[in-house]
Amino acid sequence: MPSKKVIDAVIPAAGRGTRMQSVTRGKPKELLPVNGIPIIGHTIQEAIDAGIEKIYIIISPDKQAIREYLESKADFRIGESRVKFKNLEKSGIYCTFLNQAEPLGLANALSLAESNISGNDFLALMPDTLFPEHPSPSVQLINNYNSGRCCMGFMKLSRQDILFYNNTCTVNFETSENKKVIIRSLSEKNYCDETGDSKKYSYRTGGGMIYSKDFFQIYHELRRPDISDFDDVPILRELITRGLMDGCLIKGVGFDLGSPTGYKAALEYVSNNAQELLFI
Repeated sequence: MPSKKVIDAVIPAAGRGTRMQSVTRGKPKELLPVNGIPIIGHTIQEAIDAGIEKIYIIISPDKQAIREYLESKADFRIGESRVKFKNLEKSGIYCTFLNQAEPLGLANALSLAESNISGNDFLALMPDTLFPEHPSPSVQLINNYNSGRCCMGFMKLSRQDILFYNNTCTVNFETSENKKVIIRSLSEKNYCDETGDSKKYSYRTGGGMIYSKDFFQIYHELRRPDISDFDDVPILRELITRGLMDGCLIKGVGFDLGSPTGYKAALEYVSNNAQELLFI
């Protein structure tokens, strides 16, 4: 189990999912199955396995099917037992839903949990990604972050890997003498095809984030009434500029299940490696 205490996690699941419309056909992408379990089930299980005690799931009015699935069908592994979602609180895990009334972006979605988190450091997990190996990115982040500071998960990806984990930011970083990872800059989120990048490898955001209360402070400083869709990248860049963001190089295989290519690759990987994937 992780040695540092992060007890809150926010899972933003209110996005439009436009990249997956050809696959979802109106169904929330978070309910697409991987090995018979909807994607968001894997995300919640990752949070539970990392020792999270309070999980805030952000949904929109037109994605109530996520709540209906979790409350009626979902169960999770806690030790040797399987526990229904609605009974998790009896096992010390509190889950609640928060509504994002309009699609105002990822930063806005995360901000909805501010009053619940009460100044604690918190884990932000995307419910359209899959990391099917141990240790999970959440455990890696918690074991490598410094309390009271933000920590960005990022991955070393080949050009082929990027086909399966796309729409991410390129990360520039340095490693200090004591092996602390210092994030220097961040690109805009972008797509990359196999021939569109001449580098053999690049470092891309992925694996989640740990945020301190500085995230919310900067969110309130930067938001403006004329911005209708507030992504998290401006906040990440400001955290980097102010020296408040560390990094954690995530080890293992990851898939972006918010794109048809990444979802198909994840299904194939899980099918070919099912015996070795402990948490599937």
